[in-house]
Amino acid sequence: MFFSRSIIIDASPEQVFALIEDPEKRKLWQKGLQKTEYTYQPSGDDPVGTQFVAFIKEGHKIQQYPGELIEYEPGRKISLRMEVPHFTMTNTITLENIDPGTLILFQSTVNLHSFLAKMMSPLSRLFLPFIMAKQLSSLKHTAEQ
Repeated sequence: MFFSRSIIIDASPEQVFALIEDPEKRKLWQKGLQKTEYTYQPSGDDPVGTQFVAFIKEGHKIQQYPGELIEYEPGRKISLRMEVPHFTMTNTITLENIDPGTLILFQSTVNLHSFLAKMMSPLSRLFLPFIMAKQLSSLKHTAEQ
């Protein structure tokens, strides 16, 4: 499944990117994110390959989502891949300076692995675009404050 959403934010790409790449700042706009723990960080200046676990509150439970940074262009693009037994999700956020402001393109690819996940795909097709739009709206609100 592939989903894509975009939004224009009245802030510079540098300001918006800082909110996206920093896990502490991400908690300001990503609903449910409790913390991010790093399990592997490559040596050197290139953070691609960094592995993490995102702890996200869903309902009354905190779910753990292991992931990896797979693409990183400072101020312009970040891609994360998260894999759990039922699915793999790759999220890419691309920023474009449109002076004044920033165009954000949020793309998500979801590959379903289990029978249960495939059975839930019609619901996922409705739910995931809603979550993406809500996150972008929250990012916009946070960046424009």
